[in-house]
Amino acid sequence: MPVVPLDVQDKINAVMAVDMSKELKMQAVSEILQKYEATLSEEEQKIFETKLETKGQEIQEQIAKEREKTIIQKIAIDNGNIEYKANARSGETSQPVLDG
Repeated sequence: MPVVPLDVQDKINAVMAVDMSKELKMQAVSEILQKYEATLSEEEQKIFETKLETKGQEIQEQIAKEREKTIIQKIAIDNGNIEYKANARSGETSQPVLDG
């Protein structure tokens, strides 16, 4: 279930598509959300803030999982030449690499 209505989502998506710094994007998105929240009743604002907080936690959890991934690449080194070998042995895992 979306946290904001479609028209607000469209405004946020438009900001995210513009070529500008992450900081400016976050500032613009924050302003959009503040303007939307100002249109809500006090009870609706509480519900909105709860949904927004929950969504923020979900995003943080996704980011944490991505940071914990280990990417596995296979390369061949022959006489100083390095060659990337893409095959079934390349991939990713959520487990740390064990040095042995």
